[in-house]
Amino acid sequence: MDFFERQHQAKKKTGYLVFLFGIAVLLISLLNFLIIAAVIPLVGEERKREGLDFSTLQDPMLAMYVVLGTFVVISLAGLYRKSQLSDGGSSIAAMMGGRLVNMATTDPDERKLMNVVEEMAIASSVAVPEVYVMEGEEAINAFAAGYTLDDAVIGVTEGCMRKLSRDELQGVIAHEFSHILNQDMKLNLRLVAVVFGLISLAVIGRVLLRIGFYSSHGRSRRSSENGGGGGALAIGIIGLGLMATSGLGILMGNLIKSAVSRQREYLADSSAVQYTRNPEGLAGALKKIGAMATGSRLLTPHAEEASHMFFGNGMRESWFSFAATHPPLLDRILLLEPSFDGDFSGVKFEERRSSAAKPDSKARRTQAGIPIPGVGDALGQALPPVIMGLAAAGQVQVGSAAAVADSIGNPTQQHIDFAAALLAS
Repeated sequence: MDFFERQHQAKKKTGYLVFLFGIAVLLISLLNFLIIAAVIPLVGEERKREGLDFSTLQDPMLAMYVVLGTFVVISLAGLYRKSQLSDGGSSIAAMMGGRLVNMATTDPDERKLMNVVEEMAIASSVAVPEVYVMEGEEAINAFAAGYTLDDAVIGVTEGCMRKLSRDELQGVIAHEFSHILNQDMKLNLRLVAVVFGLISLAVIGRVLLRIGFYSSHGRSRRSSENGGGGGALAIGIIGLGLMATSGLGILMGNLIKSAVSRQREYLADSSAVQYTRNPEGLAGALKKIGAMATGSRLLTPHAEEASHMFFGNGMRESWFSFAATHPPLLDRILLLEPSFDGDFSGVKFEERRSSAAKPDSKARRTQAGIPIPGVGDALGQALPPVIMGLAAAGQVQVGSAAAVADSIGNPTQQHIDFAAALLAS
């Protein structure tokens, strides 16, 4: 796969979609102007004597005020929403029920996870972010969150950490590093802020609707004939119009946001290949999602709020593809492995590690007949046959840490013979 070309296409389409988002907001502003300009002639004494005059529809100053006011409301609401998430990635991880992984963990799966994160941090030339595990989530999923490289975090589900092989986990973590490096989190937050601003317009419209119609209903016929009722009715109509235009905007905004999210997923997949040089790892992780009954679907009630941040679709599959936050799973796999036939039945999972299943290090030493004090326990695994054979022959002396440290830089003939035998094996 030409992942550089895939990255270029994804970035180009993302820019186009963000441009459409801006156009959608502008159209909503113009619709608001048309509604307000059409309602203004209904208010005032002059309407009775001169008839309705819709010349306000051609008033450039009114258009400028309405459009500017709409943008101001959306911007202020967006800034308010941004301030609510000012703690960065750690607040998102806590909301998702994540547990911070200790850098010095001794759990083998957590150790594997931390090693992979450190490797991808080196490959992408960024500092190692904090890592969170979503305990109890058996689905395979992950996310990256944060405003900047300094407060970015990576979260994985317990199923992702336990069920993926090292290469597959590496592909998923590389995918999340791409989201951090390509500033997808900042882009997503901007889109969320705009949608929140559109929601605030709907709230304002609802308030105006209540004020207008309640006031109109409470006034007498005489006050209505004097124009007061007309003013209240106009306020209600404007409120109703704001609710309608903002509702349309929210729908358009969510659709465009989902389209942007899908393009960034393609970008992150191609960037993961760039970091790992191993498309099979990422493809294997996606295949395991397809082979599981739960797939990547999460249990947390906050999954919908952060649905666009996940590696896989954290919600139920959408009935309409244009409303989905992620590309179809099979499409993502075929871009990485064009020969895949879509059959997930042959996918094999990693067996969950259990401390009870590990052979005791003393038993290994006893079976080998070689007393090597402390080495089996320190490594947690059997030594290569050549080392055990050389130790049995007396060619390798395994002693204390101090003795090993003293031998550094002072190779003996035994060391040289051991190295030759190791290379030959």
